[in-house]
Amino acid sequence: FALPPQPPSMHFLLSLVVLLVLGLRLEYSQSLPTFYTSATCPYAARTAFLLSVLEVPHEKVLIDLKDKPEDFLKVNPLGKVPSWRTDEGECLYESLILNEYLCDSSTNGRA
Repeated sequence: FALPPQPPSMHFLLSLVVLLVLGLRLEYSQSLPTFYTSATCPYAARTAFLLSVLEVPHEKVLIDLKDKPEDFLKVNPLGKVPSWRTDEGECLYESLILNEYLCDSSTNGRA
């Protein structure tokens, strides 16, 4: 003898929606590292490729190297790409050092 399935209660569904919304807010409130790049820089292209291979989550900011924004110059006073700002606020801006850092800090086991 089996009971017919019961639909979920409204309280359960509302609780589930609240948990999902709170979970999404927590996920989006965490800051991601920022990758500053340019469409024409081969060094930045090499770092972009590495980020793709290592599947590193990050925000990408395209920089016009002929008209560099002030906030970018605060990250990298030399005004060069690629540049990287960690989620803790540290800045790296030499491509070889940056690429080594990404390989060393990769958590997906490929490095």
